[in-house]
Amino acid sequence: MSKRRKIFTSTELEKIPEELDLEASSASDFGSDDSVRDPEWGPSSDPHGSSDEEVHDDEDDIENVIQNLAMEETARDQDELDDEVITSESVWSEYVGRHKTFPFSGPHGVQRDLPVEISPLESFFLILDNEVINHIVTETNRFAEQTIASKEIRKYARISKWAPTDADELKKFLGLTLWMGLG
Repeated sequence: MSKRRKIFTSTELEKIPEELDLEASSASDFGSDDSVRDPEWGPSSDPHGSSDEEVHDDEDDIENVIQNLAMEETARDQDELDDEVITSESVWSEYVGRHKTFPFSGPHGVQRDLPVEISPLESFFLILDNEVINHIVTETNRFAEQTIASKEIRKYARISKWAPTDADELKKFLGLTLWMGLG
């Protein structure tokens, strides 16, 4: 069984220096690496003048705090699983009074008479009929024209070779897209 790694939140990370009683100035030093900028820095030189023993104690303290936080988190997770506690954060709330309802009063279901033996393509074109296809073609061509007009197009840019699309080309594109999803 693999051991789950503890991921600390930023709030928990901010609490670590407080629990270790570190000064605010030394806590701000955690984010920078002076070794890159300071040529005199080395393993033997310590800018804060602390001994190896003090550094080792600080490392032990940090490890203890992290270990305690991880154990508290594990215990908290186990308690929630054991007690099956549902917190207010995990409960869905009703989205009431903040949206407008649109009641549907029209006829529902299939509105056309279907032949007994209808092909999959014919049933697809009941949903995506020529009116919808032509609308997609019109809007695609309009978008391309607007894009070309609004930008400075280089000579060899792919969009400079744009040719308006038509319904047959769009049907082929949709067919290929659906076919790729079946593979």
